[in-house]
Amino acid sequence: MQLQAFALIGVCLASILAVAGCGAPQPVADQADQVRQAPATQPAKRGGIFHVPVSGNIANLNPYNLSGSLNNFTQAIYEPLIVRDTEPGKNWYEDQKMAPGLAERWERPERHTYVFYLRKNATWHDGRPFTAADVVHTIGHLKENRGKVSDSSYAVNIAAAEALDSYAVRLTLNLPNPEFLNELYQIEIIAKHVAESGKQLENTAIGTGPFTLREFETSTGFKVARNPNYWLKDPASASGQSMPYIDGIVGHSLADRGTVIAAFAADNLDMMNAEDKVQFSTIQGLRPGLTFERFYGQYSFGGFFAMDAPPFNDVRVRRAINLAADRQAMIQNATFGEGIINPPGTYGWKKGYAIPQDELLKLPGYNPETKQQDIAQAKRLLLDAGYPNGFAAKVSYGSASTNPKPIAEVLASQMQQIGVNLTLAPLDRASYAAATRDQSYEMVILGSSSRDSRGDLYEQFHSRGTFNKKGPKDPELDAILEKYMAEENQAEAQKLSQQFQRRLYDQAYFIGAFERASYTIYQPWVHDVLNNYGANPIPYWWPPRAWMDLDAMPAARRSEKLP
Repeated sequence: MQLQAFALIGVCLASILAVAGCGAPQPVADQADQVRQAPATQPAKRGGIFHVPVSGNIANLNPYNLSGSLNNFTQAIYEPLIVRDTEPGKNWYEDQKMAPGLAERWERPERHTYVFYLRKNATWHDGRPFTAADVVHTIGHLKENRGKVSDSSYAVNIAAAEALDSYAVRLTLNLPNPEFLNELYQIEIIAKHVAESGKQLENTAIGTGPFTLREFETSTGFKVARNPNYWLKDPASASGQSMPYIDGIVGHSLADRGTVIAAFAADNLDMMNAEDKVQFSTIQGLRPGLTFERFYGQYSFGGFFAMDAPPFNDVRVRRAINLAADRQAMIQNATFGEGIINPPGTYGWKKGYAIPQDELLKLPGYNPETKQQDIAQAKRLLLDAGYPNGFAAKVSYGSASTNPKPIAEVLASQMQQIGVNLTLAPLDRASYAAATRDQSYEMVILGSSSRDSRGDLYEQFHSRGTFNKKGPKDPELDAILEKYMAEENQAEAQKLSQQFQRRLYDQAYFIGAFERASYTIYQPWVHDVLNNYGANPIPYWWPPRAWMDLDAMPAARRSEKLP
């Protein structure tokens, strides 16, 4: 199947949608908070090429997101030491337990120290053995590139990485971190020998993972093929065949949602994400009875500021924006009523850690019953700050993700009532990565805890954080973060998390918005996908459990092979 063929599908979209009758929201099949796929009951089958859409261009192959690579794509190629302990239909973010990956086991002999014992049967895609030297090299690479790549935040707290022998590594932390394992799984291990040969991560992808790179083009997408020498064996195979089950993956860069819907309806995509219930209802009208999952994200998107210059260095200005932001209207206008309001700094459905909804909705700016008073107070604050007629500013956002755009649009509309004119500045994946890395913006729609990591929050909001060049310099906030980073007792950690959010709220460092309900939809021949529960519908490939029933697949696709 050629990537270019998808452009032709979009031409027919208008007539397809007319048949579906998508002028108004259609009834949603299940309005429960979260809907999950059930694991398949029949044995997995082998074969088939798995087609997925990718929102926006992938700038390069760097797994650490330099200039906007797509980490969900590189997860098929590279692997971490430990992986999510998950299964089909389970949202890992609900309990966040870990399982062995390239490390077959680990221990924590001291609060600051972890020892990982590595698999001896894992090899790189070029046939070279995977060893402890590669782990040491990976940690060193991230520490050397702190602030240059976004994933370097996961290695900031690692004081030392030492190879005890060829298959054992000791990682020593600067500070005890109870969530260290939840951060370590984000670090995909790269090969030392590849770096020593002079090859760059931006244009070379040699991993240990279940798939090997075949093709990559920034504007069109990627192709990866099954790794025949993958270390993980199929537990149901009497002959010891390796996983994965599918023969390859093709990712299509499709920025237009209409083209994605039409391609899925034409059976040319195997799964997709619907951004809201209107899109989901449209697809239901075209293809009733499909398996789907309904979930809320964990991106915590909201408004963040460059606080080193006017107007956003003035807390009165930031508080005015926080007061004028109408979260309930955001949910109605941007998600058709399917969303959860977020406190600043985390996602609203994170029980225990997020400020409870009943408390959150009593706060000025969040309370729908006091919105007119909030707007009047916002105008007074701007007057006191020297902006009686408001001001103009630019709000940047990443156009490749589904969540930031509606937040930016609705927020810009709402700010007009207090005289603040926000001009929208969409950025492609590479430009957004560079802008957030360098903080070259006035205001930005930022995901404050997209990986649900204390380390990420430290790097973004602490005075010494790598990515806090123009953000808050607040000793009180720093002290909260330092305690939160080291707290091992869950109840105390939850209190500190909420204390952190309340400080963000009080100083209006971050304008909390919402998590929208999204839908991942599967073709009937697709089974046992480990959903990433994110904006891009690229599955989680550790382990590579997804499989397809070729007998149920359209005949034209059954014999497809990668070149």
